[in-house]
Parts: sequence; C-alpha cells; structure tokens
Amino acid sequence: MSPRSGPCLLVLAVSLALFGCEKIETPMVGPATLAPVKLAQRDAIPLEYGDLVGVTPAADVGGVVFYFQKPDKTIVTVYVNMTHGVIGENVVEIPRR
Repeated sequence: MSPRSGPCLLVLAVSLALFGCEKIETPMVGPATLAPVKLAQRDAIPLEYGDLVGVTPAADVGGVVFYFQKPDKTIVTVYVNMTHGVIGENVVEIPRR
C-alpha cells in the first residue's frame, strides 16, 4: 500500500458513510384514540371477547397480553399477570374496518 492510498481510502470510506445513510422517519405520535374499558368482573375473561388468536409477553415480568377476536373481527386485548394470577382491570378494544 502506497502512502498516498491511505488518504484516498479515508475519503472513500467517509463518502460511502455519508451517502449510504438514510434518515429514519420519526413515528407519528398523536392523541390516543383507543380508550381502555374497565372489566366488570376480574375473575374470568368474558366469552363475548371471542376466540383467542394470540399471546405476547408484556413489559413486566410474568405479564402476558391475550388477544381475542370478536365475531365482528374487533380485537380485544386483555392483560394477565401470570405470576400473581391477576387479570388486568382494563381491556382495549381495537375495531377493524
């Protein structure tokens, strides 16, 4: 490698880094449009929530979120703390159009 190739490689690397980068769009954050709904009873998940279609871990340890699909295709999320055996007091209904 000649002494002149070092600066050329540096210019090439910087050029690739500058022109190869792409600005990441900021996610649109606005007012919440889905209001939580209080569960009438917290000893069972109501059957009218429909079929269980998915389960994901929640942010806290031992928590999971169950996703149910109503007959009209509305998605209902229910938080359950599996460690303490507690159903969350609020659910979120996500309508589908």
